[in-house]
Amino acid sequence: MKRLLGRLWRFAAALALPVLTAALLLYFGRPDYQPSDVGAVGPPLEVETPAPLQEWRLRFLNADGTPAAQAVVLAHQPDARYAEADAEGYVRLLLPPGSALAFYAHAPGMDTLSWGPEPEPPGGPVRFSPLPESAGAEEGAVRKPAEVVVRTPDHDPLAGALVLARRVGRPTEPPWIGIADGDGKASFLGLPAAPLRLEVYAPGMPPVPAMLLGEQRVDPTAGGPLTVAVEAAWLTLEGLPPDAMTGLLRDGFEDALPRQMVPLDGILQLGPLPPGDYRLDVEGAARDLLLQAGRHTSR
Repeated sequence: MKRLLGRLWRFAAALALPVLTAALLLYFGRPDYQPSDVGAVGPPLEVETPAPLQEWRLRFLNADGTPAAQAVVLAHQPDARYAEADAEGYVRLLLPPGSALAFYAHAPGMDTLSWGPEPEPPGGPVRFSPLPESAGAEEGAVRKPAEVVVRTPDHDPLAGALVLARRVGRPTEPPWIGIADGDGKASFLGLPAAPLRLEVYAPGMPPVPAMLLGEQRVDPTAGGPLTVAVEAAWLTLEGLPPDAMTGLLRDGFEDALPRQMVPLDGILQLGPLPPGDYRLDVEGAARDLLLQAGRHTSR
């Protein structure tokens, strides 16, 4: 009996090391994301799964019938979102089922187009009209061209930002629409010599409603480029699990930003976004983030 017990003891001892090693690998093989400075672990981010979206495919033509390849569409009903036309003038919008769509559309050298609200897309291509050479007497003179420079308070260009120019006191009038280039410059044709309000939105967020970064009143008769400085936040998160799915929700807003997959290097780039409180979900573990103006890195 003692000999049998001795053999069993030696067998158990031989198994102890590989069993312990396997257990440690299972426990520590893929650590959870544990950033040191972005808040405590919370419950998973709860975002209601939306109903399947309805696709509206629109085609835009310039006044001469050619594809409006540089057209920009700004939907303002059911919510604010924008999309850009492809080389053939096609624009793809994803909307909640049963939505009535209303939008403004703009193409370089063309008059801003207003459409809707309608529950069905246009039956054929939508054609722009040429930009009027002059405005009515009550509207004042037209400045052609006009340039808006969008930057941060530190003078960094805000490339890709959506810029709307609205005449002060006329909120329902179609805005002038532009997209900032790599230098933060958006060009406009036909801005009136009247007080304007510039609205700047974070770039590249369809089908999620666009986030307003800031707005500023300007005088287009002052001479020189119009400049608007807005505060934006960028955050680089390092050490995330590669291929993990992430979600981001801004406090006080119902819509989460589109989910992103962490690149193979484990580094996720967020921004430009309005500074404020957010909730980040990484593989079911949520943490609070305070995005401050400027560029930041966190592990």
